[in-house]
Amino acid sequence: MTAGEHVPGGTAGQPRTELLSRAELIDRQAVRSASSSVTGMVLLVASEAVFFAAFLGIYAVSYTGARVWPPAGIATPSIAVPTIGVVVLLVSGAAMARAMRHALRREYRRAGTLRWLAVALISAVAFGVLLVIGYSDLPFSVGQGIYESLFYMIIGLEIAHVVGGAVLLGVVTVRTWTGELALRRDPIQAAAIYWYFVVVLGVVIYAVLYLAGA
Repeated sequence: MTAGEHVPGGTAGQPRTELLSRAELIDRQAVRSASSSVTGMVLLVASEAVFFAAFLGIYAVSYTGARVWPPAGIATPSIAVPTIGVVVLLVSGAAMARAMRHALRREYRRAGTLRWLAVALISAVAFGVLLVIGYSDLPFSVGQGIYESLFYMIIGLEIAHVVGGAVLLGVVTVRTWTGELALRRDPIQAAAIYWYFVVVLGVVIYAVLYLAGA
C-alpha cells in the first residue's frame, strides 16, 4: 500500500482511522453532556433539600418548644384535600418510575415511555391544583404567628417546586414525543431525579404539617 492509498471505508483524503476517532469524540462528548446534566440535577436537589430542611427544622423547634401546637385559638386545617393530594402525588411518582423503566431498557420503547410520562404529568398537575385548593382554604392568614407563617411559607414553596416539576415533566414529554429520547436518556433521568425529590418532599410536608401538626 502506498502513501497515497487510504484504508477502505474512508472518504477521499480522510482515512477510516480519522473517522473512528471523530465518532469516539462525539460519543465521549455525549456521555459528558449526559453526566453533566444528571450531576447538575443531583446538586440542585441536594441544595433544595437543605433549603427545605432549614424551614422544617424551624417548624420542629417551634413544635417541641410549645406547650400546645398549634397555638391555642388557631383552627387546624382540614386534611381531606391534602390526603387526596398525597395519593395523587404517589401515583405520579410511580408513573415516573414506570416511564424510567421503559426509557432505560436496551430496546427503547417510546410508546410505553410516553404513556407513563403523560400519566406522571397529569398527576403532577392534579396534585398542584389540589395544593392550591388546600392553600386557599386555610383557616388562618400569614403573619398571625410563627405557626401560620411557617405553614404558608412551606406550602407556598412546595407549590412553586411542583409547578417547576410539572413544567420539566412537560418538556421531557414533548422531547419523548419528538423521538429525542431515542438518542439521549439524560433528560428523563434528570427529570426523574427532580420529581422523586418533589414526591418525597410532598410526603414529608404532609406528615409534618398535617398529621403531626394535627
